[in-house]
Amino acid sequence: MIQRADKTTLLLFALIVLIIMIISFQYTPIFWFSYTNLLGIGIIFAFFFGNLMNKQSLPRSLFIGIPIGVIGYFTAISIYNILAYISPVAFQNVKELLEIYSPTAIWQYAALLIVIVLGEEMIWRVYLQQELKKMVSKKWAVLISAIHFGLPLLICGFYIGAIAAFLSGIIFGGLYEWLKSLPIVFIAHITMVIFLFLLFPLT
Repeated sequence: MIQRADKTTLLLFALIVLIIMIISFQYTPIFWFSYTNLLGIGIIFAFFFGNLMNKQSLPRSLFIGIPIGVIGYFTAISIYNILAYISPVAFQNVKELLEIYSPTAIWQYAALLIVIVLGEEMIWRVYLQQELKKMVSKKWAVLISAIHFGLPLLICGFYIGAIAAFLSGIIFGGLYEWLKSLPIVFIAHITMVIFLFLLFPLT
């Protein structure tokens, strides 16, 4: 990895990511192209400027990551089903989000599994969270990174999705700091995504 980016680079990068995410969610015809490209570039940027931690073996990463991903899926589906009874408005908000942005084409599924999952972990855990730790405590770094991840969805009106993004940011960010292993976080994330969008979709 090359020399770390400074605070100006961090703030500029965070702002650019935020703006492109908002544009992507606002203009649905370009969502898959713009979001995938953003995360693809983010992977490269975070690889060179971030702090990629990998202090666990692959078997241990699989042993820990897969169950976390499965638990995440069942938590998500439980909340989704409960919302249908306790808050039809919130349930509709989630349903609309899934109907608009869920992958439908083969290349979109490929982009989701190959680029988007890794890109989200690289941008928000490997780069943003680690750079924030230079300015604030570890807990605040995790919190701010999670807020940044969920903010575009909130701005675009998907408040339940924003809460889900925020909570996943807290959980994955906390795991990254605790276990110091990108593979564990990535495996947990991609396991949950495979269940959510391939094996047992919510809609």
